Amino acid sequence: MNRLEGKTALITGATKGIGKVTAELFASEGAKVVLCGRNENDGSNLAAGLNSRFPGSAAFCRLDVTDRKSWERTIAFTKETFGELNIVINNAGISFRENLGEITDETWN
Repeated sequence: MNRLEGKTALITGATKGIGKVTAELFASEGAKVVLCGRNENDGSNLAAGLNSRFPGSAAFCRLDVTDRKSWERTIAFTKETFGELNIVINNAGISFRENLGEITDETWN
């Protein structure tokens, strides 16, 4: 339906799970998507797959969401690649298998 035509989205955690499905949906709706993650191989493969189905729709940029300079590089990459940034999906995350009563301050932080 092209509900996102003319929009550019930056999606963190885009190489797996919810982020990957979101990237696929956004590309199918006409958005340009910058796939962000830590694994360059996974990200490049996903971008290639999306571009084969939706030409010119996707690019991968390695991003460490905990590092401000990495964010600055990624935003610059997005604007250089697609001209603008309209949507940010902050999907990246990690989880630890600890109960709340057992979690350390180090893990929490």
